[in-house]
Amino acid sequence: METATAISAAKYQPQTDSTGNAAMTISRKKALLVDDAELLLDLEKDILAGEDLDVLAAVNAHQALDLITRESPDIIFIDLYMPGMDGDELCRRIKNDPRFKGTPVIMVTGSHQDEGRQRCEAAGCDALLLKPIDRQKMVEITRNHLETENLLSLRVAAQMRVRYGFGGEILTDFAVNLSAGGIFLETDRPLPENTTLQIAFDLPAGGGQINCRGKVAWVNGEEKMAPRLPMGMGIQFLNLGLKEMNALRGYLVKREIRSDW
Repeated sequence: METATAISAAKYQPQTDSTGNAAMTISRKKALLVDDAELLLDLEKDILAGEDLDVLAAVNAHQALDLITRESPDIIFIDLYMPGMDGDELCRRIKNDPRFKGTPVIMVTGSHQDEGRQRCEAAGCDALLLKPIDRQKMVEITRNHLETENLLSLRVAAQMRVRYGFGGEILTDFAVNLSAGGIFLETDRPLPENTTLQIAFDLPAGGGQINCRGKVAWVNGEEKMAPRLPMGMGIQFLNLGLKEMNALRGYLVKREIRSDW
């Protein structure tokens, strides 16, 4: 059985410019794959091989916890069913650890296993990757969540009507600001944190339509966390496709990006 490994582990080395001064060191991001099935680990490694990541692998939860503590990966893919400790329990431990709770955790489970999908969502995962694993879908999820981590705090003012579905009801509110990672909606009836919903809105000036799943990341209630913002909720995008992600990026680069959160 394969032990915990690091694939493509070479780092960018510090460089010097023409004057001999040290240049900025660039650190590659890390992805951790957790699965007791070697064939699936090999498939996932192959999918991420072209993504310029350091890819770590563990065959059980205990190896994964050790790697997480030592390596602080930027994104984690976990199979639901594993010996010793199932993936949903591992996900809970990660999300309950203040050091790592912000790390995107993607649970991997069968597409026809409704009970398994419910367990994954109840554990607090950030997204689901369904088996059989689709190469393009795994790449999209990886790029989306790493981009969210990089740009979540960078946003532009954006007033647009946003439609979102929750519990069979379709609601409409207006955005206040927008980033590649999420959107803030002004509303006097914000939903609880971690609520998942479906979001749809049109980017200004014919920039395209965004339609994706989202999660309430934080709430600006009566006791405001962000005094400059109205009552409302910050929603994190969960499953942006490549076309929608590119549309968002194209819109953002045309605007002056500023930090509001």
